[in-house]
Amino acid sequence: FFQAEDGIRDHCVTGVQTCALPISMANQLQFLIETSPTPIFSRIVNCLAASLRGKGHGVTIESPVSHQFVDAYIDRLKASDCDYMILTNSFVQAASYREDSGLFAFEIIPHRLIFLHHDNCIAKPDFDQGMLVKLFTAYQRVSKRSYHFCIETSNCNDLRMLGLANVHKISHASEFNLPPNARGLERGASFVGHVLDFGKELDTANTDHRVIRDYWCRICDLGYRIETSAEKFAGHSHDLDPVVKLAAKGMYINQMHNYTFLVRSDLLKRAVNLPITIFGGDPSYLAGQKLSRNITKANFSYMPPTDYADQTALVYN
Repeated sequence: FFQAEDGIRDHCVTGVQTCALPISMANQLQFLIETSPTPIFSRIVNCLAASLRGKGHGVTIESPVSHQFVDAYIDRLKASDCDYMILTNSFVQAASYREDSGLFAFEIIPHRLIFLHHDNCIAKPDFDQGMLVKLFTAYQRVSKRSYHFCIETSNCNDLRMLGLANVHKISHASEFNLPPNARGLERGASFVGHVLDFGKELDTANTDHRVIRDYWCRICDLGYRIETSAEKFAGHSHDLDPVVKLAAKGMYINQMHNYTFLVRSDLLKRAVNLPITIFGGDPSYLAGQKLSRNITKANFSYMPPTDYADQTALVYN
């Protein structure tokens, strides 16, 4: 099984993504975690909270949905009595940018911080290069009271290049036990990640030639490292500031992210003689939409997305 949630994974893992944060601390601690309406992040929060409580620690889960005003919610997080606040993804309110102060919310929340980076942490699809510079500078400002856990080895090196000391590699996998009456695996391989068909080809007229090259190199060789191209792109910058260079690298990866779904569908459509079953596929349901950008080929069939671990385990049965 190979996992490629951001489309440019360089290593293989087993199963469906979750997090395995080292939590065998000797003293009882109090953790604060912000939940998310997105099913996958909600599962991570719930599993992480259960693991922490199982080790004897206290956990408070906060939801921004229950607060009408963001400022009041941030004030509530600031006033919370906890040893650590865990940010499980970049979409939580605690990671939002505050235009009025020019700071990220986690900078004004006084607790010690734990960042769990599930995807490539230097590439934010909704950030331009200027916002990436602001984010990386914010990481530097809170470096003495923060810890970063990355699933990408290269991201550990990236953050250390910024002068961050508390950066650690972390596992990112779940293993499922087959039920006793399992007949064995019915499917020969499993890809974890959204797959959809936009019904269009690569826009060669308006796309950087380096991105076009990397697109086809990845199609021809799944082991091709986009990371190397991103580092070369950043190396062309004459600015010696590591923050600026890292932001340039993140922007290149962002460009590749624009074609993540297209790469996946292009690869799968080439398997013309294999039956392929896709669970979910189109991530529009996460935003409350019902779009069906499916691959319309005879050897493809679709199943509903799975929201819970027991449902997901059956995928592998």
